[in-house]
Amino acid sequence: MTEHKVLFVEWCAKDALDGTQQMDPMTELAYRRVLDMIYATNDDLLDDDKVLQYSTKTGPKWKAIKKALIEVHKKIYVENGKIRNVVCTKKLEKSRANIEQKSVAGKLSAEARKALKDNETGSTAVGTDVATAEPTGVPTNQEPNNQLKESPLPPSGEKVSRGTKPKPRPIADDSGFAEFWAAYPSDEGETAARAQFLNQIMFKGADPAQMTRAAKAYARKCAENKIEPKFVTHAKKWLHEQYYLDAALNVPEPKAISTEDMADWQRAIAAEIGAAATVAWFRDALWSAPVLTMPGKFAMDRVKTDYFTALQRALGADIQLVYTPAKPTQETAA
Repeated sequence: MTEHKVLFVEWCAKDALDGTQQMDPMTELAYRRVLDMIYATNDDLLDDDKVLQYSTKTGPKWKAIKKALIEVHKKIYVENGKIRNVVCTKKLEKSRANIEQKSVAGKLSAEARKALKDNETGSTAVGTDVATAEPTGVPTNQEPNNQLKESPLPPSGEKVSRGTKPKPRPIADDSGFAEFWAAYPSDEGETAARAQFLNQIMFKGADPAQMTRAAKAYARKCAENKIEPKFVTHAKKWLHEQYYLDAALNVPEPKAISTEDMADWQRAIAAEIGAAATVAWFRDALWSAPVLTMPGKFAMDRVKTDYFTALQRALGADIQLVYTPAKPTQETAA
């Protein structure tokens, strides 16, 4: 039998057991071995009864078993002199496609790493002030042993002493990573984040502008919820898990908030805590000195915890916080 490159395929034990439930032991043995040989030959199993009666371990019973597998159990068929199985063919095609995809991805990744390494390391050439020997006047095809070549200078043109590592050249970045990194709310793991950013573009077809917009939205969420830096997801994981596709992060950037449409008491609060926080927490609040009515207990508790001191400065020391109870639904009323 011709040797073939073995491919790894998915195998579901339950499907195999269910599919052979109606077979007698000898037929099941032959069928299992036929499937293995189809996989092992990469869908190139010859329909040779003389060979198969030995490889299936069924001997002279093979021809009858093959007929039953084709006509009764509908498990195999013969095409162009090869024994085939529909499921095996599909799984092998999928396996070959995965191998080809990984091969292409590996080549692209290697090229990307090489380009990044070339940019980071720069030139390693160093200069030296060692003088060359005096010419002897004797023609020769070899350089004298005591004559040393002067090493080329680094790209900057300045001389460095032997053994000194030159400064790496700046990396030319036109991928959009700089904008993404400036927007992301964590500065941990820049190198790993850059590599993952490029991977998302090359292998996932990601849009750099979308990743940057989502990073800005994520930064706003972190700020609004007062998430400490140590709890912010590292950019490498955030990109790898494709959190930038989250619908909640793909919203237009909020417009600048104006205080022109605010009431006087709201502008007083905005002067203390900012217009954005004022709109977020006091847009639906009602002011009737010295009582501030919040739209719900949650809002009242949050304001009392985070903004009460600022409220006292803005509206007066005797301010009182209350909330409007939620209206009962039909179910709770019943």
